[in-house]
Amino acid sequence: MYNKFFFLHIDKTINVSVDINIMHSLYRIIERHGIDTSYNLKHSDHNRWHLFDEPAFIFTIFRNPLLRTTADFTQSMLYDEFGTRRINPHGAHVDDGFDPSLDDFEKWLYTFHTPNYQARSLFNGLRNVSHETIAERLKEINLMVKEDDLYGQAKQNQVANKILSDLA
Repeated sequence: MYNKFFFLHIDKTINVSVDINIMHSLYRIIERHGIDTSYNLKHSDHNRWHLFDEPAFIFTIFRNPLLRTTADFTQSMLYDEFGTRRINPHGAHVDDGFDPSLDDFEKWLYTFHTPNYQARSLFNGLRNVSHETIAERLKEINLMVKEDDLYGQAKQNQVANKILSDLA
């Protein structure tokens, strides 16, 4: 039924867990069934939307926007732009006793935050896309799960089995 399999990675979701625990083993199994996985990047899986000219099974994960924003804020406070943990003036990591104020959060939110990762991922970075256009893209996704549905090996196995059964 499907000739291609594509994992659409939405920024700031649980990509690392999915990549390690599900996707790589799935790619091998899917490829043995003759389904093309070449549109997936394999290692980082920062895949953006792709328009396919033939049937493709599209899988993605969505995250609660409030949790995603909170995690993004915490990450930006604890790590610099190179991914190195920040050090305070006393030589300790800034996450030792990390207690940001509401003012810190609001300043970050309105100054540095990149809103709506999920919609932007569906449109390769475009902003201000209409709700109707987003809805059309969402209809093309075959399986969309919430990040909560992937916590724990049993849940990850259920999702992997669902993908494999849908591809058959």
